[in-house]
Amino acid sequence: MKLTMLGTGRAVVTECYNTCFVLHEEGRYFLVDGGGGIGLLSRLKSAGIKWNRIRDMFVTHRHMDHIMGILWMIRMICQASKRGEYEGEARIYGHEEVIQILREVSCMLLSEKESRFIGKSVKLIPVTDREEREIIGHRVCFFDIHSTKARQFGFTMDLRENDRLTCCGDEPYNDSEKEIVQGSRWLLHESFCLGQDADRFHPYEKHHSTVKDACEQAEKLGIRNLVLYHTEDTDMTNRKQRYTEEGTLYFSGNLYVPDDIETICLDTGNFDTDNLEKVESNPDGIRTEENREDDAAMGEREQQRLEAFEKMLKNIQKEHDSIQRQMEELKDKGKTKSATYRQLMGRKMTYQSMISMYEVYGLL
Repeated sequence: MKLTMLGTGRAVVTECYNTCFVLHEEGRYFLVDGGGGIGLLSRLKSAGIKWNRIRDMFVTHRHMDHIMGILWMIRMICQASKRGEYEGEARIYGHEEVIQILREVSCMLLSEKESRFIGKSVKLIPVTDREEREIIGHRVCFFDIHSTKARQFGFTMDLRENDRLTCCGDEPYNDSEKEIVQGSRWLLHESFCLGQDADRFHPYEKHHSTVKDACEQAEKLGIRNLVLYHTEDTDMTNRKQRYTEEGTLYFSGNLYVPDDIETICLDTGNFDTDNLEKVESNPDGIRTEENREDDAAMGEREQQRLEAFEKMLKNIQKEHDSIQRQMEELKDKGKTKSATYRQLMGRKMTYQSMISMYEVYGLL
């Protein structure tokens, strides 16, 4: 069994995608939440997972950063069904409110010829607290997390005998879940920010926890492997290192802070970032003609981007030098207090700031 994090961010993020993930094994996929929109499709593509191979989905609750991507999945399935290009059915699970929203909004937004496939190609399945289903060959038990914001369900999945994975949704662990969560081999838990940054991000006001909180709780519950997600995105370059450093102070098990599109093998605990579809379709790693064409197209696009970057940088430097010369001429004429000089000074500072950013990122 593998876990691929399609997105790891909280609701309002720009440097990563909203939290959603896929559990997969032997060509079967279970998508949990969909993030905030059509970005889900690009995330699936980046992970090497074809959207039309996902036949089981679960939506934890109604918030936009969890449900909107699933609406795009419904649209894709219904449109493909209308064209006769989709066989079988997809099953979407959620508590009654979530299922009602998905049904009503889909029927409002899709054409009648598309929405008629809801109930046929797309099965919307309401589940209740502690209800069990078999999904991708494993027993899954859904449970109410007793949220005080919007009704929300988590789930636990049996991996092997006496071995399970539990997802608490996007709110902190609640003691009402203890019977289900305690002793899980894998726990997926939200972590809005570092404990040391709580005064800056105010996680408790948003019904979220810190790295410290999540790790302390996992330690008490006897969790062996803890995955943290649903975070702020202000320092993505160092997030993994900083969250891990704080978390290991309070948690003695294996701590994972994945980035978007990273895959964890749940059997070994190792990260596996291979492109899943390419591995399945080309196990020997042989470069095909299609691969080479893709590489060539990508190389051409990157070359065009590089040329555009160099051109922009050259124009910025040229404009900065021109402004500097004009200011020196006005200074020689004793016109440093003129409106023109002040305007030039403002423009110079703007261009100087842009050049400084290039220097900061090592591009000069």
